[in-house]
Amino acid sequence: MQTWSYHTDLTGLDSIDDIIQVLLASRGLTDSSQLTSYFTPKHPKDWDWSDYGISPDQINQLQNLLSQHRTDPILIYGDYDVDGLCATTILTQTLQQQGYHIIPYIPSSSQDGYGLNLKTIQRLHQQFNFTTVITIDNGITAHPAIDWLNQHHLATIIIDHHQTDQPPSADLIINNTDICGSALAWGIARQLTDQAAFLEPQLQLTAMATVCDVMPLTQLNRALVWHGLRAIKHQPHPAITTLCQVADLDPLDIDAYHFGFVLGPRLNAAGRLDDVTPAFELLTTDQPSLRQQYVHTLDQLNQQRQLITEAGIQSALQHIDHQQPLISLYLPELEEGIIGLVAGKLTQKYYRPSIVATQSGEVIKASCRSIKTIDITQLLKAAYPDFTSVGGHSQAAGFSLPSTNWDTFQTHISDYANQHIQPDDLIPQYQADGQLQLDQISLSLINAINLLQPFGMGNPKPIFISHSIKPTTVKIIGKQATHLKLTIPTAQGNLDALAWNAADRLSEIKQSAQLNIAYTLDINTWNGNSKPQLHLKDFWATNQ
Repeated sequence: MQTWSYHTDLTGLDSIDDIIQVLLASRGLTDSSQLTSYFTPKHPKDWDWSDYGISPDQINQLQNLLSQHRTDPILIYGDYDVDGLCATTILTQTLQQQGYHIIPYIPSSSQDGYGLNLKTIQRLHQQFNFTTVITIDNGITAHPAIDWLNQHHLATIIIDHHQTDQPPSADLIINNTDICGSALAWGIARQLTDQAAFLEPQLQLTAMATVCDVMPLTQLNRALVWHGLRAIKHQPHPAITTLCQVADLDPLDIDAYHFGFVLGPRLNAAGRLDDVTPAFELLTTDQPSLRQQYVHTLDQLNQQRQLITEAGIQSALQHIDHQQPLISLYLPELEEGIIGLVAGKLTQKYYRPSIVATQSGEVIKASCRSIKTIDITQLLKAAYPDFTSVGGHSQAAGFSLPSTNWDTFQTHISDYANQHIQPDDLIPQYQADGQLQLDQISLSLINAINLLQPFGMGNPKPIFISHSIKPTTVKIIGKQATHLKLTIPTAQGNLDALAWNAADRLSEIKQSAQLNIAYTLDINTWNGNSKPQLHLKDFWATNQ
């Protein structure tokens, strides 16, 4: 069973300002300069981009390399996720504005795989006869392809935000791990042009990519998202407007949540299902009719992706050994593009590391997700020595290996997990920002909390705990009957509380005299009337 604690007891605070000050202090924000930069961050165009790997010298090197081949084709090799798509869009349109002949390429996840693929680059060179290659959101580990390009005297420029111990020998490398690929592309664009009419729409794409790539929303990343959201409210990017239309969302209402869970998934669906063309074309076309065509294709792909993912999850659930500290499944029927989603859902549901693998040609490819106490990439490398490829970070990883090696891998990973994963590692431990009395909740408090937006990695939405709650009603809701809605009495009237995907816990509530609840606060507006609403993160019997 998961355990909850909280940072501060807020129940004795009568002032909303006092509550907000405690929330800010828990984020390390106490002095006036920190608070000013947090609430009103300076525009990204005014930041010193040298701190993020884009120095004036590097921009000069970039311009010199490109000017040597001004009339020749330049290949920009991107990636198929939201960050890769947006970064390729920004860099392509920036250099086209500078007069260069740009050939953008978004790889296919199944045919090209992730990153700069040697066979693909050879094929593209034969097709387009380019003289310069720019990688964006990849390339920092692409030794074979970069070596081949160097051998053929082709200029190589790597722009990437991923980690490496030993980068390839490229003509120019712009690399920083604190920001995403789109942010690097926007920073370069900022050095090459000061036209706000060009930069502000691209900043909106950068904001979306920053959230979707789960970058910490602090420092420059916060400024990118904060100002990107403001730019949307002033004049939204045409692609964002079109995505909002199909999602039935007003651009004026967009926040970071909508980037990560409403708009971003529609762009990501293209790459996951291996038809990335409509996503890139949506971002780049200037024809409204084509945007409508592409966005409806993406919406259909996303619906298809949701169905395929749900089917994959249900298939996975049939094969889980609940006695094992690590989930490792080979499901050859799954689409390669959704195995990461399935692994993530399993980790979320069972709070243990999850590996989901599928067949990809002659090899097995796997995607892995983990919990905060276990570094999955280090675990993989320690448990098994013979991957064809392996990489990632502490909470997510991927690998490939020959099909004939899967049984051996399973033995190794199972033995290692049983030896090194302790029972305490598998007990979720969460910390809320503070304890509240439900009578303290008001629209004014929620509006004050919302000034801390954008919320996301590094700046999470505040979570509160309240004790000894007795709902007057609880019912199952949703098209699939998977959610719960609770009615909770307070001195100010009833509060609604929603618990997503918790319908299977209805009996727990009915059997409990009182509940403790962990929740975030939102405003529910219906027919012009607004009232506070709780979104439950968890609940448990008070006597537990």
